Amino acid sequence: MLPKVAFMGTMLIPGGSNAHYLPKHLGFQAHLLFENELSSKFTLGYDLGGEWNGDTESPDLFFGANLTYQPSERWSFFVESYNRYNSKRQDDWAKPGQDSHFNFMSEAGLAYKVSPRLYVNTFYDISFNEFSRYSNVGLGVAWLLN
Repeated sequence: MLPKVAFMGTMLIPGGSNAHYLPKHLGFQAHLLFENELSSKFTLGYDLGGEWNGDTESPDLFFGANLTYQPSERWSFFVESYNRYNSKRQDDWAKPGQDSHFNFMSEAGLAYKVSPRLYVNTFYDISFNEFSRYSNVGLGVAWLLN
């Protein structure tokens, strides 16, 4: 069974914030996204890509996996792991002032389909590099344009 495949490209525009995650230079992200339907209720998504924020000599290798359970037409639940690796040690954004080769993140959440074109979701995100310093809760909205 061949997966569904998509390409995602993103240009990172420098920000004026003091936050660690905004690049100081123009950067890019390029990912290949894959999805396999495991059953009528479970899907497995995974991706591999490169990310370069313009601040380092070499890009980060990005890899992730996502398992989604959709028990009904409107509700879905997911767990996800996403990770960054760089062959050169660089600042670890989860531990300011330290460096590492690897950042290991995970997230869990749920989504609700309000209408065929509108979804809302919430998630909990955590860094396994530093539990006590990086975790957050987020809310999202997705609107299908066409």
